Amino acid sequence: MLLVYGKTRAVEDGMGELMAIYVLPNQAGKGIGTLLLKNAEKGLKYLGYSHFVLWMLVQNKPAIKFYEAHGWQYNGKQQKKIILNRKVKLLQYEKIIISDK
Repeated sequence: MLLVYGKTRAVEDGMGELMAIYVLPNQAGKGIGTLLLKNAEKGLKYLGYSHFVLWMLVQNKPAIKFYEAHGWQYNGKQQKKIILNRKVKLLQYEKIIISDK
């Protein structure tokens, strides 16, 4: 089994970006993505971020459903990029964490 979540990076003060989470298709639906996401969010919080963002392909409906189920919301931002020589449209999702201090 391969478990991977990508690095995080600062976007602006107080805002961290989740770069990527990948789960092998044959492992989908087993809670692995949820575990990776919770761990990534925990890491972002540990680094001092309270506002998280990520970009995903507009046609990636399973990912959209997954992130929305975990409290992420589309914030209206879009961008077009070329990935692997293909023009793609990306949507930005965000999650704001209320401090539990």
